[in-house]
Amino acid sequence: MIKIARDIFFEYIIINSNNLIQPKGIILNTNTKKGRVIFKIPTLLPHEHFIKLEHLKIRSLKLKKHRLINF
Repeated sequence: MIKIARDIFFEYIIINSNNLIQPKGIILNTNTKKGRVIFKIPTLLPHEHFIKLEHLKIRSLKLKKHRLINF
């Protein structure tokens, strides 16, 4: 699940490289193995899991390199 969440996060960085906003984390659907980046604390459905960004063990240097904006 962590690998899928990382892949989703890095895809977000690539697609939105010009104007990044610091997300809260990733929501993963355990049935479909798909997920999405979220910016507010979520209400989860029974088949969803929330993974905080800090659980992805992404180095702060990578985040600074991509100039994430904190809101």
